[in-house]
Amino acid sequence: MQTIAPAKVNLCLHINGQRDDGYHLLDSLAVMASVADRISLQEADLDTPPKLAITGPFAEALQHEDIADNLIVKASNMLRNLVPAGMAAPETHFYLEKHIPVAAGVGGGSSNAAAALRLTAHHLRSHDIAVTDDHLLDCAEKLGADVAVCLHHGLSRKQGIGELISPVAATRN
Repeated sequence: MQTIAPAKVNLCLHINGQRDDGYHLLDSLAVMASVADRISLQEADLDTPPKLAITGPFAEALQHEDIADNLIVKASNMLRNLVPAGMAAPETHFYLEKHIPVAAGVGGGSSNAAAALRLTAHHLRSHDIAVTDDHLLDCAEKLGADVAVCLHHGLSRKQGIGELISPVAATRN
């Protein structure tokens, strides 16, 4: 299975305050760009530890990162941890073709996490393990303020700390 993880561009971003826990209250209009990373998921043996292989023009910036710290692995593990006791969540390996520059401010890591959530959910569902959209949104909120908006393609309004997403219909004059 494979999908794209497009860069996110904030067309406008307003910070409307800050909660007691340090999170900023946001109001943003975001769109997904045409530049994107490609992410593939492959099922692995149950005894095989998770793996993440990274290639592409911006792979070098991530080569020394601990796999456990990568948002793709964190997202997949977080969703897999929701599997009910007694059901085995199959192990997965991810392959990332990195085309979005690292730390460029366009949500590359967040988009990768959202793509990993979508791929992992599809994979779990193919094994008759129930995964809901609420599960995805719950994980997205815990992973970062931009992950939820990256679950959606197209134009979206992001509010709260990033968890309130509303699709916006684009119009032309």
